[in-house]
Amino acid sequence: MNEKLSYSIDDASSALGVSRQTIYRLIADQDLRTVRIRGRRIIPAAEISRLLAGSTSLKAKSAGGAP
Repeated sequence: MNEKLSYSIDDASSALGVSRQTIYRLIADQDLRTVRIRGRRIIPAAEISRLLAGSTSLKAKSAGGAP
């Protein structure tokens, strides 16, 4: 089992192909949940999967449409 359980901000932005700013915006908008471990912000892998599964509603939200 070599599957990642969590991602750093940098890892998440690379994995999703978006900027760090986009990751921080998703966190601020509460579209991406994080946990803090000893002051370090970690994104659980399940959150990345959840974000991708609901990505169509995020696109509508960012475009100003109804989710």
